[in-house]
Amino acid sequence: MGFRFRQSFKIIPGVRLNLSGSGASVSLGPRGARLTIGPHGTRTTVGLPGSGISWTAYQPYSSGNASSLPNRASPNATDTGANEATTLDGSATVIASAPIEQLVASSTIDIAE
Repeated sequence: MGFRFRQSFKIIPGVRLNLSGSGASVSLGPRGARLTIGPHGTRTTVGLPGSGISWTAYQPYSSGNASSLPNRASPNATDTGANEATTLDGSATVIASAPIEQLVASSTIDIAE
């Protein structure tokens, strides 16, 4: 049998700071509708208080492995113009940037056009 540590602090109404052996998390929301942001992911819980009936969804953070991330187009150091958007697959679009001089308007007339 292993020991567990858990401590919860009420910061303001509807916001709790939770400390445990696996890390700290923050819970937001009233009884019955809670969003918890922790070190490994985000959990959403909706339920009927006092009834024992609830629904939970857990969304882990990405693992950060290079193999799980899409390939990104790296802009050339000699490129002075804005690059076009590149579509990697149907769900992601990588948009390369431009030099700051091209991104900032020199006057409000440029913005109005």
